[in-house]
Amino acid sequence: MPVPDLHRTTPDAPVGTVADALPPTELAPSALPPSELPPTTGARPGLVPRLARRLALLGVAGGAVAVLAPRLAGVPWASVLAVVTGVPAVWLVGLVLLWAAGLATHTVTLTAAMPGLTHRRAATLSLTGSFVANVLPLGGAAGVAANGLVARTWGYSGRDVAAYTVVTNVWDVLAKLVVAALAAAYVLRAGLALPGLGTLGAAAGVLLVAVGVLLASDRATRLLVRPLDALPRLLLRGRGGAWGTELLRTRRTAARTARARWAGLTVGMVGYTALLALLLAACLHVTGAAVPLVGLAAGFAVERVLTLAALTPGGLGTVELGLTAVLVSAGADPVGAVAGVLLYRLLTFALEIPVGGTWLAAWWWSARRRTRLGAGAAGTAATAVAR
Repeated sequence: MPVPDLHRTTPDAPVGTVADALPPTELAPSALPPSELPPTTGARPGLVPRLARRLALLGVAGGAVAVLAPRLAGVPWASVLAVVTGVPAVWLVGLVLLWAAGLATHTVTLTAAMPGLTHRRAATLSLTGSFVANVLPLGGAAGVAANGLVARTWGYSGRDVAAYTVVTNVWDVLAKLVVAALAAAYVLRAGLALPGLGTLGAAAGVLLVAVGVLLASDRATRLLVRPLDALPRLLLRGRGGAWGTELLRTRRTAARTARARWAGLTVGMVGYTALLALLLAACLHVTGAAVPLVGLAAGFAVERVLTLAALTPGGLGTVELGLTAVLVSAGADPVGAVAGVLLYRLLTFALEIPVGGTWLAAWWWSARRRTRLGAGAAGTAATAVAR
């Protein structure tokens, strides 16, 4: 009998469901077409050396940041190193647990953005996507591709993944812009003079309104994406699809998800953002930065905005230097500020690389194992029928 197409979604099916009545949580890679399965052979030749080079370059860049940040604050590197290495073990454990709590809270947003997604699978998408994004320049697109590969093995369609990507990124951007706008207003009201912060807050407010309009208005989106439909004709001489039309369809799917699940999306993102702010405050406290509350608000706002302009992997370099400059300008102890920023970024950026890489390898091994077991069971059944 013909095998049902597990990736085909029916026109009337709700977002995130799969045709033929199998929920994504019950789909295994062994049920998918061979083209959708992870390869059962070893790593592609040259992949491991390339990854090793990327990690080595990332290490060099991280070392450069560690050297430049103290110079920016005018403090000796030895003093910063002494503070970081002197953090008590119990504090380090607490900071790691706080980081993990933030990631767990973030899965509330991810599960709301893709119906049927479990918290464990949401953690898989979060950590593996962060691993890829943190080791590649402009790695956000590569992280999205990695998430798409993983999600499709669970039975989600390409449009489901696209809508999930749009919703989660929109909520992430909205959260960062809200933080920037509110922090700028608070800092200005408190009388702290930080050049450019008022402009940053105003720009964040304008962008916040623009993103909200695009999410809520089909007409505004049509005006924006109409030129995209002409790009295939100009660039590909008539070949290719209607990019703007497909983007409009994805926006509509994402808007339906956002309207139906805005509470879960918002609660998860607010909790995640609050825990990140608490983590930054804890890192600065344990390193003795003595930063005032208004300075902490300004620094966190700048850090959130700088992560949006991730020209380097994870914003490496720009985030550390920008955050350090704001904290020192706000009156924080320079040595404690540099040490606290480096500790914070070790947790929110560097730690995600080994943890995410290990998580991705474990998922890959598990998927390949299920594929082999499924193939073996199918072969045994075929032999029994033949007899």
